[in-house]
Amino acid sequence: MNTLAIVGCGYVGEQACAQALARGRAVRASSRDAAKVARLAGEGIAAVQLEPTDEAAVAAFLRGADILLHSIPPDAAGDVTPTLVRAAEFAGVRACVYIGSTGVYAADAGDVDDDTVVAPTPRGQSRLAAERVLREAASRGSLSVGILRVPAIYGPGRGVHMRLREGGFFVPGEGNNFVSRIHVEDLVAVALALGDALAAATPGTVRVHVVGDALPTTLREHADGVAEMLGLPPPPSVPAERAPETLRGNRRVNGARVLGELGLQLRHPTWREGLAACLAVEAAAPPSQRRL
Repeated sequence: MNTLAIVGCGYVGEQACAQALARGRAVRASSRDAAKVARLAGEGIAAVQLEPTDEAAVAAFLRGADILLHSIPPDAAGDVTPTLVRAAEFAGVRACVYIGSTGVYAADAGDVDDDTVVAPTPRGQSRLAAERVLREAASRGSLSVGILRVPAIYGPGRGVHMRLREGGFFVPGEGNNFVSRIHVEDLVAVALALGDALAAATPGTVRVHVVGDALPTTLREHADGVAEMLGLPPPPSVPAERAPETLRGNRRVNGARVLGELGLQLRHPTWREGLAACLAVEAAAPPSQRRL
């Protein structure tokens, strides 16, 4: 099986480690956090402490890996994508799967699929710049690239249900804008399958897909439904301009194409199945690890 490498192993990366291990494939992961590295190593993962801006160290870490999973978003300090790409090329990695964002589409894009023209929000500009770096690497024929444009990611310990429990979730205006989401398990299943397909493809192949569950809903409908499942009151509304940009968009993501091409089915086709699974996992966690 292809060896998977994850630089900057965060929420998505940890789920990727779990799925890769469950399938008996080799996986290595890095993090800046020594405590996380120790925990990952205890789970049977080849983990190292690594600064993702250290190109030489990243290249050494990647040597012998087939697929790089890159999910580090740009931040105020910049974007590590150019560094990771150069390191991957030097190390001979065959494919890179990038966990991008639907922020490359207009905030009011409405229906979004693989053919929708990009029109990035200000936040999405940096995401589109990262995609260009990856495409340039593919044009050199050095590695194949998969770009997954992803809406809100949720799962155990993360998502609207956690913010409702903490009392920190508010609906902008009437909440009539449509939002899409994807359970982290489904996102990772797509990412791993896409990485394997790219590793077997002609070098320089580029594939770009949107990912989302099968039931985009209005923000108000989703928030009220989640609150009901938690036994909580519906969250209050705030003036739209006071809400984060991520809650004001109106996008109905159709991720059916990538599922069909990879022969996959969503384990959590709607937020209802996904939330039920989250609650079960959280309830089964040791008390010290629960966030209620």
